[in-house]
Amino acid sequence: MTVAPGAAHCSASAISVPATSHVDGPEDPELRELVRLVNLHRASLHLRPLAWSPRAAAVALAHSRDMERRDFFSHVNPDHASPFDRLDGAGIHYVRAGENIAYGYAAAAEVLQGWLDSPGHRRNLENPDYTEQGIAVSGTMWTHVFLTPDGAERVQNTTPVSAASTMRPTRARGRGAHGGSTTALASR
Repeated sequence: MTVAPGAAHCSASAISVPATSHVDGPEDPELRELVRLVNLHRASLHLRPLAWSPRAAAVALAHSRDMERRDFFSHVNPDHASPFDRLDGAGIHYVRAGENIAYGYAAAAEVLQGWLDSPGHRRNLENPDYTEQGIAVSGTMWTHVFLTPDGAERVQNTTPVSAASTMRPTRARGRGAHGGSTTALASR
């Protein structure tokens, strides 16, 4: 999957989503921008914004660092821990969860556009059932965790999320993906 640098922009007319404050979101400006762009995209579809979850972000950061350190790209790490195992291990109770991963992207707008170009990633981004998010990047390994905490308000008339599907990384052009309800995107 290829995204031309500088070509990925999300906009919605007459909808304003303020930048997330340091208190309400990540301190890293690129991650703050991704949170803003994700919520701007959701607003354009009349979906609720996703609240920032520092605990989900910590899980995302640990996974991004693990992928970078151990040189793998997958939702399931070499020790066979899935995104759900990582959330459970962090003591996060949820009724619904998903994950998008990506590698090789330098900017928030690029990684978001790559995810929007992939049906599995888009399903996670646009899922009306998710209420919280945590995003992290280590090097160029991005992890976006989506969740609905146990006890959170549930949305009526929800769309089902499919089982994980796969798209192999496209390394020849430097960008690629693999995705599904636990969704990954690669760009090198």
